[in-house]
Amino acid sequence: MENMQNFRRSQFVLTYGPGSIIETKKGPRIIPSLKNGLGLEFGGPLLEKNEILDSRIGSILNNGESIRVFEIPSNSRMGKSEKPLYITNKFPAWKICYKPHGSNGHPIIYDGRKHEKCPLCREKDGLNTGKDDPSIRFITACRNGHLDEVPWGDAVHNLSKIKKGKCNHDNSYFTWIAGNTFSTIFIRCPICGAETNMESIYQAGFKCKGRKPENEWVRKGKPSYVADAMHEYCNGRAKVMQRQSSSLRIPETITLLTIPVYDQAIYRVLNGPGVLSNVGMALEDHGSDKEDFLNFLGRHMKNKPFQGVKKCIEEYKFEEFKNFYYKLNNPDISFMDYMYEEFEALSIGSCESEDGNFMVGKPVDISGNEYLPDFQVYPVEKIKTVTAQTGYYRMPYSKDDTMPPIVDIGQNYEDDRWYPGFVGIGEGIFLRYNLSDILEKIACKKAYPAWKSKTNVSEMINTRWTKNVTNNPAFVWLHTLSHSLIKSIALYSGYSAASIQERVYLNGNLTGGGILLYVTMPGEDGGMGGLVSVAKNKPLLNKIFELALDNLIFCSNDPLCSKEVKNENRVNGAACHSCLLVSETSCEHRNMWLDRNIVMGE
Repeated sequence: MENMQNFRRSQFVLTYGPGSIIETKKGPRIIPSLKNGLGLEFGGPLLEKNEILDSRIGSILNNGESIRVFEIPSNSRMGKSEKPLYITNKFPAWKICYKPHGSNGHPIIYDGRKHEKCPLCREKDGLNTGKDDPSIRFITACRNGHLDEVPWGDAVHNLSKIKKGKCNHDNSYFTWIAGNTFSTIFIRCPICGAETNMESIYQAGFKCKGRKPENEWVRKGKPSYVADAMHEYCNGRAKVMQRQSSSLRIPETITLLTIPVYDQAIYRVLNGPGVLSNVGMALEDHGSDKEDFLNFLGRHMKNKPFQGVKKCIEEYKFEEFKNFYYKLNNPDISFMDYMYEEFEALSIGSCESEDGNFMVGKPVDISGNEYLPDFQVYPVEKIKTVTAQTGYYRMPYSKDDTMPPIVDIGQNYEDDRWYPGFVGIGEGIFLRYNLSDILEKIACKKAYPAWKSKTNVSEMINTRWTKNVTNNPAFVWLHTLSHSLIKSIALYSGYSAASIQERVYLNGNLTGGGILLYVTMPGEDGGMGGLVSVAKNKPLLNKIFELALDNLIFCSNDPLCSKEVKNENRVNGAACHSCLLVSETSCEHRNMWLDRNIVMGE
């Protein structure tokens, strides 16, 4: 259908989500909040039917609320193959009519909320000129997550060097004088003649009105609108950006592997609807007596989940069952605790989980060289991931070096807070190193002391990864090698580099580290076997590592790239798009903590 645009669940979670602008055949649209986008569908039946039963996401957020994650269902699952499931809003509302207007024949820009058609030529959207998208490409954003139209009236009249007193223009349209650069694009008031250029508008800051268009009502066929009085208070400054800028909305996601301890019957049972809360109440009053515990649950739970708990207690014993519950319900567990668990599970090698969603084969030993220590490569034959998007942040240009606050996208329904997510199935390749071997290789590098220092800009970066991990030179070494491997493995595995994701590990006592490169996709069947076949082919592995090292030695931007040095104001050393930076879908560290010189430098 012309009014529909298809999205994969993984796209929605990893790239888009509430507050993002998508480009469609009908022009740019903003994805509303979960509640506004799903409309009447947002409720118990849809949420519970599509819930991802994994309590770990909630334990990481640990904000005192009941956290739950659901997959946005496909149209086929909902039985709505010809109807849009998630409604979007028009944004921005300002448009440009390219027809010549007035004696000088210039285009005009106009406010689509006030004028359905061009106010001068009366042509709708100016489409007679062959322009598919008449929407203006400029918007404003502030670091507090707000998004709005450019205040063209304020910009033109306040920044103009031509001062003509008070203007009675309603600020609903302006003359657009095109140019080749921002400094030669002028916007002029058709009434008083005041004008300014886009360069001045870009450099200026405007008072933020606290608008979040994703929270506004969906109005079919019309731009969304909420009165200023309903906006949030914000003391920030809004900066002009282009609506397709990658820094306009950066998603905040959590991805966890389903390792063996979380891929068994007891975990599935405890994650059933309402089970954890009922078990908690039962343990509080009857934790010392199994029969009293079961009698309490029998009175307060539905029969099916109760029978599941009863069976687990028979199989795992009451004490083991209680210990597993306390492990899941530990208020002090952190994201890093789960990372340490993942590393240990991957390092065991040659194992398969109870439910079969985690399968690792026998490792292949690879000999080191001048730049690499000896290491092991494990084929990860099956892997299951759970990913949730918890929020986003906006990064317009600012002199403020601190990270902007994260905008939470969760929506409340009854007593729970819901986030969008997806389950991925796929394959991977895992590389394991001893940290002492890595440090032996890099301690003599000129880049090492700068990374060893803890006083740098990365201290101000919001991340769930602790600073003693990301600031560790061995982590930077692993992360740098990981990016180079993504590019070289893509040539032999059948996957594009953008589809390969990474996870870099250091263990809890900082004695071991590793790199997991993996591909997952929603559905029962994930992966084509390309990464596993690479992991089992020692001659091919040697060839891939040789290519990865070549990519670190030579960069088309050298000598400019290689001369970049890590300092307290930089998150990277020698790293650029030609040699190390990869797709934002591949790197969970936003292309930070990279340096060719710590691997290949002097």
